[in-house]
Amino acid sequence: MRNPAAIGFYPSTRAELNDQLKDLFSSDVEDYSNALGVIVPHAGYVFSGKTAALTFKSAKNAMKDKKIFVSCPNHTGLGHPIALSNQDWQTPLGIVRHDKIISELEGQLIKADNTAHVEEHAIEVQLPFLQYLLKDFTFIPLCLQHIPFDIIEKISKTIVKKLGKKAFYVASSDFTHYGPNYGYMPRNGTVKENRKYVIKIEDRLIELIKKFKAREFFDSVTKNGYTVCGVVPITLTLLVTKAIGAKQVHIIDRRTSLDSPYGRSESFVSYAGMVIE
Repeated sequence: MRNPAAIGFYPSTRAELNDQLKDLFSSDVEDYSNALGVIVPHAGYVFSGKTAALTFKSAKNAMKDKKIFVSCPNHTGLGHPIALSNQDWQTPLGIVRHDKIISELEGQLIKADNTAHVEEHAIEVQLPFLQYLLKDFTFIPLCLQHIPFDIIEKISKTIVKKLGKKAFYVASSDFTHYGPNYGYMPRNGTVKENRKYVIKIEDRLIELIKKFKAREFFDSVTKNGYTVCGVVPITLTLLVTKAIGAKQVHIIDRRTSLDSPYGRSESFVSYAGMVIE
């Protein structure tokens, strides 16, 4: 059993977590019942919870009866570079069962290695949203270090072959991390100017995502040093969903940690929620 490591990103008790999720899911959204995947942030719920909730809610009907494949960046550096977890996961809302197909995904590149997941928050924080909406489902967690594009392409083909449309694909990623807390300050402007600069960068990145230009997106982030932590899971998800028939990407919500009353002005993170259909 994989026990929670990210309490604090969300409440520790079932009652408090249910109350927060009820509030986060309270807004009406358009229903994308043909969605094949989503891109959602993984910060604390007070920062990015609304973006994640709106995005998941818009794809609720598309996720029903699907295995949920969740990929995330490896923030800790622990474990295998391309690591599945073959454990069930505990959250305050109960146990989420791993899907038995995980053993079929293992191979030369993809390994089951729970060490990579034990301290990683970026998949765990997605599970309560899914539990609240779906109640009962199995999932496939994949934690990814910064691997080359050709390796991402190879594992995408394995995933398409083994899973295809039997799964719904979740890419867990925040977008730009800006300021002294993150060592990324390409310009010395006011908070308003820096935020405007980040939005301009991300407008270009999101256009690449919307056009399913996975290689160009990956190269743009990597070569320019943009601090999009989930560049690898986003790239993987674009490759997989395009291969199984995705044609368009819908922007559900964009915001930054500055929009939260808990946000720090000198350092901030941006978030985007997208549905891939």
